[in-house]
Amino acid sequence: MAIYTYDDFEKAAAGAGMLSQFSDADLRLAKANPDAGMSLLKYKKDYMSAKTATQKELANAGAEKIRSSYGGYTGGGDGGSFHLEVPSPNDFSFSDAPAYESRYDDKINALLDSLSQRQPFSYDPESDPLYGAAKKAYTREARRATADTLASASAAGGGVPSSYAVTAASQAGDYYASQLPDKMQDLYQLAYNQYVQEHNMKLSELSAVQSAEQSDYQRYLSELEKHNADRSFAYGQHIDEINNQSSKRAEELSKSEAEYERQLSLAKLAASAGDYSYLEKLLGGKISTPAVSVSGYTGTSSAPGYTADYDKERFEADLAFAQKRDKAENTQKYSQKVFADFDAGKYSFGGDQPEDKGGDVDSPVRSDLNAVPHSLSDFKANDERARNNMAYNYLKNTLKGEKILTEAEWRNAKNAGGAEASYKTYGEYLDALFAWHS
Repeated sequence: MAIYTYDDFEKAAAGAGMLSQFSDADLRLAKANPDAGMSLLKYKKDYMSAKTATQKELANAGAEKIRSSYGGYTGGGDGGSFHLEVPSPNDFSFSDAPAYESRYDDKINALLDSLSQRQPFSYDPESDPLYGAAKKAYTREARRATADTLASASAAGGGVPSSYAVTAASQAGDYYASQLPDKMQDLYQLAYNQYVQEHNMKLSELSAVQSAEQSDYQRYLSELEKHNADRSFAYGQHIDEINNQSSKRAEELSKSEAEYERQLSLAKLAASAGDYSYLEKLLGGKISTPAVSVSGYTGTSSAPGYTADYDKERFEADLAFAQKRDKAENTQKYSQKVFADFDAGKYSFGGDQPEDKGGDVDSPVRSDLNAVPHSLSDFKANDERARNNMAYNYLKNTLKGEKILTEAEWRNAKNAGGAEASYKTYGEYLDALFAWHS
């Protein structure tokens, strides 16, 4: 159950004068998860009040963990600014799919309406101009034939129309009048053929328009298919980028956490020897020295060789040099070796020191160690310089790839105030190398 509301977050951020410092992505996270928003506000306050780069890094790392865990994104590297590194699927955008708009809809609908509403064929000769013209022509010819026949027959009878003349004239007129119905049949067929032809022409026109419409639609389908294929490809690339950046983000967060744990382990090791400066720098605060300690070293009373009476000067010199080497090589193995040696009693007075078991005095190393020296005292020589030279040559040949200082180089480094200054003699420096690599 949520502890805070978004109003709580907004009021707290505004009250701290930091609301404007939240990115859009952070504000969206705060709206969806007010508790996460309040945590981000806390880390932003820690970042602003931090006095060291380490404190800023710790505050930013905390905010990054909130963003990554609850929002699926990361922020800026310094914690003071923000940029969204990993796009979310909601951020994917692509051009709109092409829309189909027919150029022939109105034409097709008009043709369909015309065909569906077409009246059945009917023929009215009185409204047919061809029939009217034919009727006038036949009527005129009938009258003319009647008049001509009557005149001819009357002339043959002495100019007086006889019944024969009248009958002959009437028959001539009827002949032409009888031709009109036959002509009307021809005109009917002509009108019907024209009706059918007009219907077929509209069907052909509709077919042509529909064919053009289908061609346009197929072209649209091809464009839509290409659009969908391009969109699918672009979305696949988008998802690949999300996965790639998410993987990188997780890797970087893992490295950051590992580096912090490494620094914390080193700081704890130093603190166990009484040096709390590393922890104070890492955590950003003053640490009180524990009340129970052994000359600045806090260990377990059951550890072998544990004693309050130990060579503090030698232990601190070895530790300082080990920390110097750890820093140079980005490791902690040398410091760990010094602390392990302390718990093993190496630095206690009268503790487990190398014992001379009486090897061959003519041999450069003790024979009972199978020619593998463990300390400077394993080398037998007439004087200190010769023994140091023997140890130097052995270390140089054994620890290949590691810088082993000559006595002159060691003196120069000691005079320059380096970690080598912690050793009083060149022999102590060589002996420390044996301790680290034994």
